[in-house]
Amino acid sequence: MDRGNYLERLTAVCLVQRSYGALERALHRDFTVSELVALLDDRRAGVRGAAALALGAIGDYAVAPPLAQRLHDQDVMVRLVAEQSLWAIWLRSGDQAIDNLMREAAALLQRGMRREAIQVLTTVIEQRPDFPEGYNQRAIAHYLNQDPALALADCEKAIALNPIHFGAWAGMGHCYLHLRNREKALEAYERALEINPNMEQIRLIVQQLRGTINQS
Repeated sequence: MDRGNYLERLTAVCLVQRSYGALERALHRDFTVSELVALLDDRRAGVRGAAALALGAIGDYAVAPPLAQRLHDQDVMVRLVAEQSLWAIWLRSGDQAIDNLMREAAALLQRGMRREAIQVLTTVIEQRPDFPEGYNQRAIAHYLNQDPALALADCEKAIALNPIHFGAWAGMGHCYLHLRNREKALEAYERALEINPNMEQIRLIVQQLRGTINQS
């Protein structure tokens, strides 16, 4: 059996049927994580995309580096799936109680309750200081709460734990820009683009920053 072709068909059927639980069960039953990582390098774009999607469903932080390589894939859909899968992996702590707190914080942020979200995320960090996304999400909350200095500190912690976190690098750029440090902002944005070249809004900001810095 062509394993890549089987994986592509499996993911396609489950997505059409929106059978996400069935997909996870089938992946755990029929594939190893190492096999899925190997299929990220398949010559067929459809197989690479299916492998990226599968790793987003059942992978952990260990598969993030090879998955991040697909952010540079020649196929746009593979790049998109790889980005979404990285976020899915990063948001999973492996602890249901922590994941519930993360969802609570996200809901609070959606309602504009930034201080309350910060409190919940601080609890996440106190209970799981090794979880990078707790810091990244609190950085977002601090930034929205008009406190770029605290947001910057959390971006730095997230990156120390997860150096390929392009979202935290971009967030660091936003913080430095808010603090009127254009040079540091540019460095952070450029690092974000090195990891994930598909961030078009960040690319536009980089072009504008380079122009203003060169003129000064």
